[in-house]
Amino acid sequence: MRSSGLVSRLIDRWTLETTPAASRRIPRPSFQQGVAALEGLTVSCLLLLACGQYCLLFGFETAVIGALMLVAGLGLAASAWWACRAVPGRWSQPLTWSALAIWTWGFGSLLKLAATLGAGISWETVAHPGSRLLWLLGVASICFLPGIWLIGQVWWQPRRQAGEQRLFVLGCCLGLGLLPMTLLGWWGQTVLMLLTGVLCLGIAAGHWWRFQPESRSIAIEAEALNWNAYLQTTATCLAGLLLPSIFHMAHQLVPGSLFTLAGLWSGVLMGALLGCVPRTRRQSEPLLLLAAWCAVVLVAYPLLTGAHLRLNAYVSQLWLLFPARLALLSLLTWPAGWLLSDVFVKSSRTTAAETALRILWLTAGGVLGLCGTWSPQLLVQIIGLAAALGLVGLNGAWLMQSTSAWSRGVLAAVCGAIIAALSVQVNYAPQVSEKLLFSTQTFSSLKNGIDANWLTQLDDGRLLSEYETVEGRWSLWRHRAEQTLIRHDGIALGLSAGRGVAGPQSVVEVVPMALPLSLAVEADHVLLIGLAGSTSLSTALEFPVRTVTVLEPDATALKIARQLDQAEGTRSFDDERVRVIAAPAPLAMMGQSAQLYDVIVCASSQAGRLRNQPLYTEEFYRHAARQLSENGIFCQRLAYFDLGPEMLREVAGTMASAFPHVAVTELTPGELLFVAGAKETVVTTGVVDQLRAPQSRRVLAGLGWDWSALLSLGTVTSGEMETFCGNSRTNSVGSGRLAWQMPLEISRWGAKAAESRQVLAQHGKSLGASLGDVPESQDISHRLEDVKQKYVLAVEHPDEYWAYRAVLKKRLQDRPRTEIVQVRHEGLKRALHSEDARRKEYLAQLGELAKTDHLTGAQIEQLTAYTEPYDPLLSDFAHFEAAHLYSRATQASPRNAYQHWLHCVLFAPPQDRSVRTVCAAIQMLHQFPECVDSPADRWDHLNALLEVMEQRWVMRMTSGGENKYEMIDTDRSIESVQQAIETMEDLAPQVPIAAHDWQIRKDVLAETLLRPLKAERSRQARAFAVPSAAKAAP
Repeated sequence: MRSSGLVSRLIDRWTLETTPAASRRIPRPSFQQGVAALEGLTVSCLLLLACGQYCLLFGFETAVIGALMLVAGLGLAASAWWACRAVPGRWSQPLTWSALAIWTWGFGSLLKLAATLGAGISWETVAHPGSRLLWLLGVASICFLPGIWLIGQVWWQPRRQAGEQRLFVLGCCLGLGLLPMTLLGWWGQTVLMLLTGVLCLGIAAGHWWRFQPESRSIAIEAEALNWNAYLQTTATCLAGLLLPSIFHMAHQLVPGSLFTLAGLWSGVLMGALLGCVPRTRRQSEPLLLLAAWCAVVLVAYPLLTGAHLRLNAYVSQLWLLFPARLALLSLLTWPAGWLLSDVFVKSSRTTAAETALRILWLTAGGVLGLCGTWSPQLLVQIIGLAAALGLVGLNGAWLMQSTSAWSRGVLAAVCGAIIAALSVQVNYAPQVSEKLLFSTQTFSSLKNGIDANWLTQLDDGRLLSEYETVEGRWSLWRHRAEQTLIRHDGIALGLSAGRGVAGPQSVVEVVPMALPLSLAVEADHVLLIGLAGSTSLSTALEFPVRTVTVLEPDATALKIARQLDQAEGTRSFDDERVRVIAAPAPLAMMGQSAQLYDVIVCASSQAGRLRNQPLYTEEFYRHAARQLSENGIFCQRLAYFDLGPEMLREVAGTMASAFPHVAVTELTPGELLFVAGAKETVVTTGVVDQLRAPQSRRVLAGLGWDWSALLSLGTVTSGEMETFCGNSRTNSVGSGRLAWQMPLEISRWGAKAAESRQVLAQHGKSLGASLGDVPESQDISHRLEDVKQKYVLAVEHPDEYWAYRAVLKKRLQDRPRTEIVQVRHEGLKRALHSEDARRKEYLAQLGELAKTDHLTGAQIEQLTAYTEPYDPLLSDFAHFEAAHLYSRATQASPRNAYQHWLHCVLFAPPQDRSVRTVCAAIQMLHQFPECVDSPADRWDHLNALLEVMEQRWVMRMTSGGENKYEMIDTDRSIESVQQAIETMEDLAPQVPIAAHDWQIRKDVLAETLLRPLKAERSRQARAFAVPSAAKAAP
């Protein structure tokens, strides 16, 4: 009882310490405190729900957020100035809260009105930055100005005393921190908006009922401290300038979501509460806070990276994981709240004009910081150093006059530590955090006991370039010799590779464009939403389309796509059929295009990405349906390796609410393609002819796929979609269910991908099964048998590449095909099928080359003529033949020979366990530097080949099967690995990689590849020696 009484007295003292004596005659202030906290909770709910709905409709691009911030800042400044000067009456607060309830209930209608106004805007208007900003300012004013004004009247109401104001801010902080993790994901935004409106009415009734005109004094007491308002205003502006950069840094640690935004703003409000702690304030306190904030953010970044890594790896309970994440993120922003405490918490130190002025400066700084193109790290360093130098300047006179050596030493040490921390460049390392915190491999490796220092070099990825602004961080990583992985804020968005390189292109980049263009009845006009490289665009241009329109508002994304396009030699952006519109997809789809589109493809597959959330709403799908032609097809990718079945059902059900026919096809394990349209979209009568067309075969050959492979993809057709969706809910802008549930689902532990795949298998069948009985059925069956045989050969004969010859000959003997062709001067005539004729000619050519004693490179390259069009039993194996024939050539280019070996390695099926091709490719690179263009390329190729070597030996050791040349393969692999590491050691000074990172990579290769190989060689030697010892025994 004593402890509870003590706590109560402390609370009363904290809430009433700055309250005038006249106002302390209230009998029971605890009720007023509870009402203040409830009001803060209600206001935070309103702001969170309204901003969530607004951004889910219009998007999360910089222009949308900037317009909303500008309108909110201007509205709050005007409202705060008016509220601080107004004389409260009995009806002022009840009417304010009643009007706030009406605005809450009508906010959905305001959004619909804004969407209706946007339907008549052309894409050219949306694409123009000035016109787009003006339109967004108008829309934000219509939707938010009434509510912002009312919230300002509530926040800065003169009848609320300082202690109650703190509890009001505490209620706001709790609302932002608790609501997303409790009710939002399950009830949805619409229900909570209705309930919040009811709560507003209840608060209005309470204010009217308990109005006491003489119980409060609103006199403002003067403060003895000579506070420098100019310095505080400047610090407020700089805090607003810093906040977007701090938000950006936070999103390099945790994927951006509405959760993280709520947590970061909660940290600002918590800092405002801490800033109200009674203390002796010095004139230089704002500068000290600014300098310390900037220094601590940079110094603490590696510590926060490690903390988030261990949270992701070891904490599986969501109720622990998300509060811990948000608590860590809030540490980055609470200093801003401390600086802004006199703005958020009404104080006797500020007048109405000063409060409004600081809100305006905070808004100006925030908008400027949001639109800046500078590096966030550089901005933090400059502001921190400027604040530190200003701190020294302001305290210079005091240091000279102070007689305390201890005081001078403490201040000098603090300023020196801050300046030293701001001068260090290595603390903020987003390239490290994006490899550690956005990869499942690192979490599992850490749990399995891998040294944490090794986690950044577990694979062959090497940073090529990075582009970082407040809008986001883009980075390019080299993988698998010549593939480029594109990341945005740590999240992998695309994998780019040219069609002419030795490695295959990415299936999930090519097929989402190639499949709808093959299924569409007429594909004249194509719309591509979002760019992650140039692969999707170059794939579309391989087909006979008339126009390809690209929607991409991010200038950096366009810059990267153009650079990769030029590096790969495709020159897609120079094609006259391509038109680029720099407009956000939600706004463009809402507007009016100059033409209708036959195919629309949403290229990004990461539904958990903040900017992609508006693309999965019912409103977006309805807007997209308006942009389709009569037989148009809408396609959208979805990566589901971190999503359970319920998420897939909700996406499918939402799409089905806007399109009459919806189907879903699995491209690869973990990646889906939703295909929707007004008519049956999956299979048409001419789909086989379109798949066999030269452009389709050419595009699919870049993947190592036959044209028939598309027909083997698992598909849930529109007829099964209703059963698949079941009673799933619809994700709309009003509900926002996916936006609030997706982060929780992605973080949830479990076999989510396996569960989703099992549910899909229950309702799906192969795409070809939807064809029914068609004349091409036998041809499709034969092609799929050939594809299957290719994988069988890789598993059963990994080191006997010539085994395919017998299969090829058997196919020609057992199932010869004929076709009717036009012969000159003879008319129609039945002849051997063109593909069988090519196979026969190939075998004859191969036999002639085998008999030739002195081969030349030109003779060997004649085999490559048979690799196109793609033949599953010929094309890839021809590279094996060419690579081996080069060993007998007298006049040949090592570069050509190496390209064939590299093709054998990178185009091999995933089940291939052969290491001889890998060893041959490594030895070619070791012996002939001219095989590649530069030392960096040579280093990357060796690194990729070592990665493949490790994967294949893991399969060998776990499969249990051995062949009679196993010891030879082991010895040769060890020798090749050692040669590769030695060559990479020599090349390291010429490659843009840190010496520390290369040393870690060497340690990883020695531990994960060399040591197991040497252990395997010892085991093989013992196994071979045992029979000999037994035979020699008497």
